[in-house]
Amino acid sequence: MTTTAKPTTHYLRKDSGIELDDRYEKTSFLSLPAEIRTQIWKLVFDPEQSYQDAFSCSKCVDSPSALQEDYWASIYLQPLLTCRQFYQDAHLLAFSRTTFVIRNPYTVLDISGRMNSTLRPAQISSLRSVAIISEARHFRQMHHWKNHAFGIPALRLDDMTIILHRSSYWHYLFDFNVMMTQMLRDFSGVKKICFVRNHARVKPHFHTWFNRFVGAMMRLDRVERFGRRDCKAEKTWWEWSFDGTKQAATLVKVPSKDAGLDVEAYDEHMAPMMEWLKRSMEVEEYDPDPMSRLGFV
Repeated sequence: MTTTAKPTTHYLRKDSGIELDDRYEKTSFLSLPAEIRTQIWKLVFDPEQSYQDAFSCSKCVDSPSALQEDYWASIYLQPLLTCRQFYQDAHLLAFSRTTFVIRNPYTVLDISGRMNSTLRPAQISSLRSVAIISEARHFRQMHHWKNHAFGIPALRLDDMTIILHRSSYWHYLFDFNVMMTQMLRDFSGVKKICFVRNHARVKPHFHTWFNRFVGAMMRLDRVERFGRRDCKAEKTWWEWSFDGTKQAATLVKVPSKDAGLDVEAYDEHMAPMMEWLKRSMEVEEYDPDPMSRLGFV
């Protein structure tokens, strides 16, 4: 019996490993659609991670939100140095999602001039998170900011962090309450302001100062509305909070209150805020130095 061999059929595979490798090698990051590249860049530049790395310290018992000495914004911007195309595509996005900390006290005194001389207008407008180390001379300079952060109308910050300078000198923050409460009534361009103690020496205690600061805001608001012939309502109002564990005080911008409120409606609206202040004062620290309580310091 004879056996007839079946003809061998050869199939040309189009999905061979070699062809797949060749095909994938032709795809690069820059060849992806712009929308996909943007989503990838958002994963690379994480604003929450950047801010957390700047101010989180699990080993700092008395001030866990102190500024981290090893934090530098330039570290987070290193992917922009890969090539010119990366920089052109992502530098504005990266600026908007990175926390910039200005440590040099002389630079802080002239932030507006330094920004205008080193950054283009589009880069300034892209900034969303800026932190500065401040002492008495920097607080005094805030009077010249007028209605905008650092006196720069182009800034639209999500958060501005004011870090108290850590040194052997005391901070007397009460000296600036009047100026700051007046400034904040018309302040714009910032969604959140955070004061961080940063191991600084504050007289009286940091929590005590913030309670008095909140009380000054409420008193000024009432005087401006009902202590004048013409009601002068605020353009900006703030919600406040204090975190004793992190030693951080926060103001969050909210819509201004109705200018047409009468005294009774106004008091009813402010009652929850008064209650918060009362509870906060009940648990605030007291200065252990008896000389300060007797008025000698």
